Amino acid sequence: LTEELVLVALAVAVLDQHWAARRPRWAGAVTIAVLLALRWLPHLYYAWGSLFVLFWVPGVYLLYRWVGSVWPLVLGHATYDLLLAAGHAYPALGPALDRLLWAIAAFGVAAVAVGVVRRRDQADSVQACHSASANTSGGWAPEMP
Repeated sequence: LTEELVLVALAVAVLDQHWAARRPRWAGAVTIAVLLALRWLPHLYYAWGSLFVLFWVPGVYLLYRWVGSVWPLVLGHATYDLLLAAGHAYPALGPALDRLLWAIAAFGVAAVAVGVVRRRDQADSVQACHSASANTSGGWAPEMP
C-alpha cells in the first residue's frame, strides 16, 4: 500500500503541482524518470531481477494516468505479495501459484488493452460527432444550385 501511495501517487501529484502553470511536452518523460529512480533503488537487492522494474514502472505510470486511481495498483501489488508469500509458505503449491499469477497478469493486461481500445473508440466517435456538428450550419439553409 505504501509503495503505490508514496512512490506513484504522491510523486506524480508533486510533479503535477510543480508543472501546474505550464506543462512542458517532456514532463511525462521526466515523471517516468523520477518514478524509475524512486522504484528501482529500493528494489536493487533483487540484483538482476530489479531490471524488471525498469520496464514495469512506465506501465504503472500510464495505468495510473489512465485509471486516475492508485487502488488498482494497490490491489495488484497486494495480490502479487499474497501469492508470493503463499508460494514460500507452501512450496508444493509453487507451480500452481505461478500459473495463477501469470493468468492474473494476462487478465490484467487484456483488461487494460480492451479499456484502451474502448476509450480510443469513444474518443473517435466523439471527435466525429463534433466535426459533423461543426460542418453543419445548425439551421435551415437553401440549397445552392
